[in-house]
Amino acid sequence: MNSTSYISRFVKKKIGDYKQQVNYVDESLPLKISTPKKVAVIGGGLAGITSAIYLSERNFDVSIFEKESYLGGKIGSWPVSFDNGFTTNVEHGFHAFFRQYYNLRNLLKKIDAHKNLIPIDDYLIMTKNMGSFSFKEIKKTPVENILSMRKSGIYSFTDIAANPKFIKMLELVKYDMQKTFKKFDHISFKDFADDVKLQPQMRLMFTTFSRAFFAEPHLISMAELIKSFHFYFLSNDHGLIYDVLNDDFEETLWKPAKDFLSGFKSKINLST
Repeated sequence: MNSTSYISRFVKKKIGDYKQQVNYVDESLPLKISTPKKVAVIGGGLAGITSAIYLSERNFDVSIFEKESYLGGKIGSWPVSFDNGFTTNVEHGFHAFFRQYYNLRNLLKKIDAHKNLIPIDDYLIMTKNMGSFSFKEIKKTPVENILSMRKSGIYSFTDIAANPKFIKMLELVKYDMQKTFKKFDHISFKDFADDVKLQPQMRLMFTTFSRAFFAEPHLISMAELIKSFHFYFLSNDHGLIYDVLNDDFEETLWKPAKDFLSGFKSKINLST
């Protein structure tokens, strides 16, 4: 037995196979209401459409009101025409579908959009002066993944030994919703990294992570970064590789959603 397999089995047993049930369904209650009721959903983004889908299934008469001329919000898609007659759809940009997005993936399966997901080849950070950092081969088991990250060049045991303040990085593996935010919500990642004297490679990794949430290092709170580090890296065994939709959001996500809702008493009101 090698140490890697021992760590993997130990962690998996210790945390209950990564999944802990926190909500329990009262199965004595009816799945659908007996008499239809009207309900309005304000906003046709991902949250609004998801609400509409589940409400419609439960016999609610749903009306969705979206101010834009298209559905989707931040992952919306809208047509744009050019002077030469060419027309195409434009999006806000890239969106990653991580494998620990259990609820979202269940929704995609429900509306038959899951088939449109394709995996990326690697989670790659490319730099001008420090080379490239690949996360494809990092182990997936929590704890083991942190140890194997050194193979990507993000850190080394020499870096740790030479920096007495590096011990403060242990705060990243001790997330507690109340305690972490009380202690770190007023501190930015940049200030924390400066205090720890974090080496450039690891600072780069967390800066990239911060910008993925549309926040510069001096603006994102350390508490938020710790929380996100746990959600994306330490609370599941799916790794950092994710999936993307294989075509325009309108075709791969919102058309299936609209087709699904068309089978119920639901109305989509755009530009309202």
